[in-house]
Amino acid sequence: MKTKYLILHLILFYFAFASAQTKLEYYASSEDYLNNVIHPMELEPSMVISEGDDHIQIRRVVNKETGEKDWKAIKAWAIDYNGELFINMGYSEKYKKHRLFCQPSIVGRFCVIEVNKDNLAVFQKEAEYGSVFGLVGLIGSTIDSAATDRGMWFDENQEYHRLIVFDTQKKSRLDRIKSSVGLPLKVDNINEILEIDLTKEQRLALTYEDVILIIENKNWAWINK
Repeated sequence: MKTKYLILHLILFYFAFASAQTKLEYYASSEDYLNNVIHPMELEPSMVISEGDDHIQIRRVVNKETGEKDWKAIKAWAIDYNGELFINMGYSEKYKKHRLFCQPSIVGRFCVIEVNKDNLAVFQKEAEYGSVFGLVGLIGSTIDSAATDRGMWFDENQEYHRLIVFDTQKKSRLDRIKSSVGLPLKVDNINEILEIDLTKEQRLALTYEDVILIIENKNWAWINK
């Protein structure tokens, strides 16, 4: 009898899990996100390549009615997954990985994807910082190397972070891309991206915590304007 109850429990758990995976919606563009224009999306559990607390990577999305790939969903700027926002890294300028959706640590006008040694393996992508998204440079960094790689921000625990910023108020300069594009936040471009006016010395002195506070204050001002 106990065995039957156990089997029944496992069956119910599987269907509950499968159902949870299909409860998805997507924002076709960053403009849709701002205007809360959301579209239904169906995703079979077998189409999920990997999943974590801060990401979901999918193989493909199929329209059940036609049996064909749902390209609008695949190319979505972001998805709402179990009530949480995940942004398509295919819209990242430097760290592109299509069909990898990452959860921003900050949401607002400026949405921020953080990359550090804890989640680096998720990206598995060669970028401007070298093999596997700068794995050696990021994990083995020193203060001196941080001074030359101005896209890493040093926190109070001497850990480095890369910040990918999506300004939802600005779209790509490319006509074919109708959405905000994620840019790596650096000492050299922080004034332009966050619309602030700091001297070079002030920018070089910024810590990770300083940058996060600036972004959060910018988002707060935008919400309450």
